Amino acid sequence: MEKESVLKFFLVVFLKIFLFIYFDSVLSLELRHA
Repeated sequence: MEKESVLKFFLVVFLKIFLFIYFDSVLSLELRHA
């Protein structure tokens, strides 16, 4: 049970970081095109 909760925690953190970088790059691309 402990390992599962730790894995879920890291998965959520990874997703948040991935989405942050993804949206940051998308926004920077949009600003460059504008």
